[in-house]
Amino acid sequence: MDVAPFSFGSLFIGLGFGIPVPTGKPVPTDPKQEYVAGGYGFLQKNIPQILPWMVDDVTREYGPEVYDAVNTDSMAGGTFRLLKMQVLSSEITLRPSHEPGPDRKTEVKEKPESMSSDESMAEEICDFCQYCQDCCETPLKTVFSEMLDAMRAGNKLAEKLAEPAQDDSDYAGKIVLKDIKCKPRWTWMFVADVYLTLIGILVYDPQKGGFIIIPRDKVFLLSWQMENNDPRGTSLYRTAYTPWNLKRQLYPEYYAHLKQFASPVVSGTTGENAESVQYPAVDKDGKPIPGAARETAEQALLKVIEQAWANGSAIASPFGTVITPHWPQGNGETFLKAFDFLNHEIAFGILGSTRDTMEAKHGSKADSETAQDKVTNLIKSAREMVENTYRKDVLHWLVEMNYGRAVADKYTPFVSLGDVEHQDVVALMQGVAALLKAGGIDKVSQMPAIHSMLDLPPSAPGAFERMEAREDAQVEAQTTKAEAAANPPAPSANGKPKPKAVLA
Repeated sequence: MDVAPFSFGSLFIGLGFGIPVPTGKPVPTDPKQEYVAGGYGFLQKNIPQILPWMVDDVTREYGPEVYDAVNTDSMAGGTFRLLKMQVLSSEITLRPSHEPGPDRKTEVKEKPESMSSDESMAEEICDFCQYCQDCCETPLKTVFSEMLDAMRAGNKLAEKLAEPAQDDSDYAGKIVLKDIKCKPRWTWMFVADVYLTLIGILVYDPQKGGFIIIPRDKVFLLSWQMENNDPRGTSLYRTAYTPWNLKRQLYPEYYAHLKQFASPVVSGTTGENAESVQYPAVDKDGKPIPGAARETAEQALLKVIEQAWANGSAIASPFGTVITPHWPQGNGETFLKAFDFLNHEIAFGILGSTRDTMEAKHGSKADSETAQDKVTNLIKSAREMVENTYRKDVLHWLVEMNYGRAVADKYTPFVSLGDVEHQDVVALMQGVAALLKAGGIDKVSQMPAIHSMLDLPPSAPGAFERMEAREDAQVEAQTTKAEAAANPPAPSANGKPKPKAVLA
């Protein structure tokens, strides 16, 4: 393959001033070949390497454990736990590859009695993957909860273990999932080529007593929002680090403030002409001590006040002594406002909104909806990351081992953690009520779908028929009443209405 001639000017890339263009014309390229490989500094080309754990400037300065420390903060840790709970709030379901996704507005039809070969194979593969999930020793939601730590650490890795199926099962002779075990960060490292493409994982093998590189398909790996194809990803906590660091430095100052000003300061004034005392006046044998230090009345009063006030004891003083407590002014509002501001910044840095974790102040309905949409988009991104990666790393891996690559590419089922589309339920109910009143909804055929959209339980059997019967009876009663008002009975000879005939 032809390459461009070397130019001395290429040595000075990154010095900050213009350099001559390398001689030669652009060379023809192969669309299957990758060419662009960056470097990590002046005159240093990228080489195949073991990537360090650092994911950004903060972890490069203080180590990857810094975000573990951030996670111990009440606001940061509580916000992140809330986020993970919302991501995993729905059931984990599998959908055969031939069925439409939840984002496609396709009418759901009942399964026909006879399916095509493609549909039958898709159903079979989906059932097999469901069986494998049921075989996993660690509950899948527990695995996903741990794997979501990739959002704060940049990446998270778990090792997949498989075993032959039980002889008495429907999948005897196949390889099924045994467990998915999440691993701590210090037990493995990325191995990348010159293009930062992941080629393996460096681990220590205790059986062989040395370091080995295992292939990428042996692990379940989540990388959160990669930059420049770097498999280490980025951390959701980077934007929360600065307010967390400042809040952490304020805690000792606030503690000192509480020690100094949370309790009153006590002052005492001795009585007029109070005499100093000798201390100690005598030794253990009761003999006077020559040259013993003398203690002023003020020093003696201070000692008594400190002992009595600290222990909550009573105090007795000579006539004329005045003891006055001085209560502090203010409750440390400056510190409290600073903590409130920093908590706001931490929550906003993680979620992009504070309404899910902090009380909204002077916010409008539009602000609330916008904030909820931001959080919803974050939850949706996290769910899609887990769904797509789990399908590719685990389900596709299992299907390929048992049915082959072609079957896995075509029939691996889709994974769903639920729908997080934000909907104004009140507005939906008002719209449904207006359509019902106008007669635009067929109660029997369309109401089940409306119940599902509003997340309401299904109606009891025959409820719509009974409702229509009641409405028909009401209409008939109103019609009868209107006809009676329009055609009153003729009066009798004495001017009174004729009595209605009564059957014996």
